[in-house]
Amino acid sequence: MDSQMVRNLARIAALNLAPGREELISPTLRAWYEAANELNQKMSAAPHQNLQPITVFQQEHEQEES
Repeated sequence: MDSQMVRNLARIAALNLAPGREELISPTLRAWYEAANELNQKMSAAPHQNLQPITVFQQEHEQEES
């Protein structure tokens, strides 16, 4: 994860990132990204495809009237 990717992610998330902070944040984001990919691959494997989350977050949504 390079500095440009960190800046792009911060912009997408609407976070103000001070100049030079990319180098400090990059190792943490890289570790999270790698771990998320590893978990995604594991949970996509056949033995795990039928698992459901224990906690379900429900939120009521209002329908816009047309």
